[in-house]
Amino acid sequence: MRGMARELDAADRDTLLLETLRRAIGTVVWALSIGDDAFEQHGHVMIRRLLDE
Repeated sequence: MRGMARELDAADRDTLLLETLRRAIGTVVWALSIGDDAFEQHGHVMIRRLLDE
């Protein structure tokens, strides 16, 4: 984000975390809907990593 001409503040970091979590959940839901077990597991890994931060 340094290339965006400013540093991230706490609100930016929170927003980025929530958006990334939303995308990870979307990955799981989409993968379940098409039966892609490997991609679903990837989504679960993403969620675990985010929640462990």
